[in-house]
Amino acid sequence: MGFQIRLLSLLLSSVFVTFALNGDSDMEPFEPTVRLPIVVNEGDTFRIRCVPPDHYPSGKYNWYKDVPHQLVQQDKRIFISNKNGDLFFRYATLQDSGNYSCVLSDDHPSHGYYIVHSPATSVVVRPGIPAKVTSLGKDIPLRLGNDVTLEATFEGTSPVTVTWYRNANEVVTNSKYVIKGDALTITDLRFTDRGRYQCMVQNEYGADQVFFNLVAVEPTIVKPMKDAQTAILGETATVVVRWEASPPFMINWRQRDTTVVTMNMDDKRAVLVTIINHRMNVTKEGYLSINDVTAADEGNYTFSVSNQFGHTEASNQLLVIAPPTAQSASNIPLLAVGAILALLIIVGAAVVVWVVMKRRRDRVSSPIRPDAAIVRPNADEAFRVRLYIDDNVAVNEDFGTDDTRALTEDL
Repeated sequence: MGFQIRLLSLLLSSVFVTFALNGDSDMEPFEPTVRLPIVVNEGDTFRIRCVPPDHYPSGKYNWYKDVPHQLVQQDKRIFISNKNGDLFFRYATLQDSGNYSCVLSDDHPSHGYYIVHSPATSVVVRPGIPAKVTSLGKDIPLRLGNDVTLEATFEGTSPVTVTWYRNANEVVTNSKYVIKGDALTITDLRFTDRGRYQCMVQNEYGADQVFFNLVAVEPTIVKPMKDAQTAILGETATVVVRWEASPPFMINWRQRDTTVVTMNMDDKRAVLVTIINHRMNVTKEGYLSINDVTAADEGNYTFSVSNQFGHTEASNQLLVIAPPTAQSASNIPLLAVGAILALLIIVGAAVVVWVVMKRRRDRVSSPIRPDAAIVRPNADEAFRVRLYIDDNVAVNEDFGTDDTRALTEDL
């Protein structure tokens, strides 16, 4: 008994000393290697391998941590494999950082006692990482009768809780929804399953979320075509209609009753265009494009769009007009110049007439002095006037009463 106690005290003196004894001879120690450190995040599951030599007999495994040696106690979070002695941690805490050694001892003293331990393994536990979604949300077309799986990938320190919502209401597993880890499967899709789905992930260090839209849009003409559209002969024309529909859908353009071009888009948004009239095509918005317009292109055009949820269509007239001639186009600048000159002449004549009339209105002839002219007097200048006559008459000449009356009687 005393010998066993002495051996145990030697073991606890250093994790780097390895020895074994049995009744007959010494046992070879663990392989004297330097083991790689184990680096984990707080909350992660990890294990430390014991790796005893293959020729070791079965025995009892224990683990010790650091110096002074602390016996690792098993609990709901930590356990030791009886098969190979590996030490398992269901989730890591910051206190798990340290150096660990595996100890193998004989559990049958009658066969001889032995005790050996492994080289130390260093464990580094990093602080916890907040839960974070690493995948992107997206719009997913709804396919009637099919199943669809929404999946959100994430990272973060375990344990991470995943919760799914539809239009802000929590989703639970039932006959319609199946939740497995980070994936939500919606079975037997119906039009009513459309909406906004939210995946929320969280741990004790943080939370994150991602959204998916399950899209189901009935074909709709957003803006009816009321007024006829025009196209110029020989140029490119576009017949426009505002519409919406969720894929997969099919667009069809008809001139009168003849299909001229079609476009199909599948649920992965791959597009297939079928051109029947080589001068006609469809734009990415679904509009009809007509190259090198001819007179035969005039008429009624019908747009239709259909998907699994319905069908709608709209019609409009296309009018083809002749392009402006080169002669008329070249005459436009000359006509503009002529119009401007005529306007200037009219304005000038009007100004001249106005000036003449004003002078006539402001100048009065005297019956007594026909060689004189006076400026129409104001009310307070009834008896004094300023003369504008030839050089033989003095300016500002004073007149008598008769002169004044004669000069002003017709004012």
